[in-house]
Amino acid sequence: MSDRGTPDGSASEGPAPGYYPDPSIPGYIRYWDGRAWVPGSSRRAPQEGGVLSQPTPPAGPVWKLPLQDPFTSVERGERAAPVVRRFAARAVDALLKSVVVAGASAPLWLAALRHVRQRIDDAAAAGQSTTVWLIDGTTGALGAAVVAVALVTGFLYEALPTARWGRTPGKWLFALAVVDIETMTPPGLRRATRRYLTRFLLNVLLIGFLTSSLWPVADYPRRQGWHDKAAHTWVVRRSAAPVDWKPLRTRVRRLIGRVRGWYESWARRPERIRTTEAAESQVSKSLDLVGLSDRPETAAAVGSIEAVLERVFRTLGPPPEGLSHDKEPVVHGGGGNAQ
Repeated sequence: MSDRGTPDGSASEGPAPGYYPDPSIPGYIRYWDGRAWVPGSSRRAPQEGGVLSQPTPPAGPVWKLPLQDPFTSVERGERAAPVVRRFAARAVDALLKSVVVAGASAPLWLAALRHVRQRIDDAAAAGQSTTVWLIDGTTGALGAAVVAVALVTGFLYEALPTARWGRTPGKWLFALAVVDIETMTPPGLRRATRRYLTRFLLNVLLIGFLTSSLWPVADYPRRQGWHDKAAHTWVVRRSAAPVDWKPLRTRVRRLIGRVRGWYESWARRPERIRTTEAAESQVSKSLDLVGLSDRPETAAAVGSIEAVLERVFRTLGPPPEGLSHDKEPVVHGGGGNAQ
């Protein structure tokens, strides 16, 4: 399937260039150039036999009702997604988003429950029959905060992946994709945001299931919900392109190696501490001078030194007679020294 919309990229398998019913807007027509829809060429369908000009020269052909709709013939390589598969993908996405929203907004709805329980306990302690409203200023503000958390979470989970890749995790699981009807590519941020906000508003109005899940059953062959019609998008069957996992595996291996090195360093820390303490203890023992004189080897070394000095003195003999240690002290004063 090529990006131009034909099964193999050739123009021979599609209908001739001309105006055909607009697949996204009932009652409108759009120009087909033989390979893809021409953006910006959608206009209201004229009466039978009316003359229309082509978006590009030469002048356009006489508009005729086509025997086949390019939406179902030329785009047969991009078949509309079955309703059951769309419902299954929506259920997976709803489950994942619900888990995230419930965890992110847990402090909010738990605070609302505590507030309601406190009001009930206060009414019971008063001993009077009174009406406790579940929705008041506090619970209303907390409920609005929960809705805001759900809105932001859904935008991050659904709108951004749809704008970039045309699919959410649920649609990826069931080989579905959201595409722009004109270009047959991911819809982009503007259309994806419009699609998400429309469906979110319909869900708040409690008609989201009807307009997004049941309406495509009757909308044949487009299978578009109200949010798809508002954003000019189309849900098709399209498997995801094969992913090159080699760079990801390389990064994961590097990350695992770093984590393993950090863990081994952390696990060996007690052993290094014990080794350091043992070395410090050995050094302190070797430098312990307090009990050095009480050791037997110290006494033996001192005795050996005394014996050697005694032999040296005997060899040298007594000191000379002229050598005396009696000297007068040095007296300072008078501008000089006198001994």
